[in-house]
Amino acid sequence: MAQGSLQAGQELVAALKAGWRPSPRPAPFHLPAGEVCYSQHAAQVSQLLEGDGTYLKKSTFGIGLVPFAMMATNAVGNSARKHRAAREAAPRFRPIDAGPLYLTNKRLAIQGQQWIDLWYDDIRMSYVDESAVTLELAGSTPVQLQTWPAYWVFAMLRFVAHGEIVELG
Repeated sequence: MAQGSLQAGQELVAALKAGWRPSPRPAPFHLPAGEVCYSQHAAQVSQLLEGDGTYLKKSTFGIGLVPFAMMATNAVGNSARKHRAAREAAPRFRPIDAGPLYLTNKRLAIQGQQWIDLWYDDIRMSYVDESAVTLELAGSTPVQLQTWPAYWVFAMLRFVAHGEIVELG
């Protein structure tokens, strides 16, 4: 599937180099004057966020061998819970929404539980891998759009947002 995404992106790049230009398509939502929609894709939106990092610490008190064994077991369990909580707290891309992704000449619009607008003027850096387009935005932590074909979406984004024809692969 990743190879298909890369191939679709490379075919788009070749077409753009040969002079092909995308045609606007109807959008199922209101667009302001001067804004046109070029494509629609299913997407999951993730954002680079830290986790909670809390864990349940268990305690046992008493005298004798049985409470001592329970205290030792709790100590081991607490250590494991603490390490798991530390891993969960580490920053990583965490899903925040999903829905149709619309690529327009002004923004990426995602119709999830609430509308998310990612304006091209706010994009400072963008890159792609097999399954996602990652955007580094002004005033926000990075956002990742898991979509297919990711390479095609990336190439079209760079073309309509910045007038660039990018090499892929």
